[in-house]
Amino acid sequence: MPSNWQAWIEKALEDERIADLAASAGLWSGAGYHLQQAAEKRLKAVVARRGGRPRKTHDLSELATEIGIEPNEELNEILERLTALAWRTRYPGWDLSEDEFNDRRVDHAKFVAWLDSLP
Repeated sequence: MPSNWQAWIEKALEDERIADLAASAGLWSGAGYHLQQAAEKRLKAVVARRGGRPRKTHDLSELATEIGIEPNEELNEILERLTALAWRTRYPGWDLSEDEFNDRRVDHAKFVAWLDSLP
């Protein structure tokens, strides 16, 4: 795993671009998966920036707890919905619709705004 927090950000931005490309092709589940991956890598960047070593987990709530800042109720719900994309989008029968993807895209934007507000 990269120890440099900037490397985590670069990978997160790459996942965000892949999500946009997948969405433009109507691949909603793939786009959702990459939104989750981007959120995960952004949180791992914060852990690394603060001198920690990010754990191997896809659970965004666990990672948020690891950085030592307690998210509010709305953010906890966002983290849960984004976390579910790590497994939901990878199996048949759990496909994401366009509307669901767009809702998760809004969640992701709120999540990024929250991260940007951290000290």
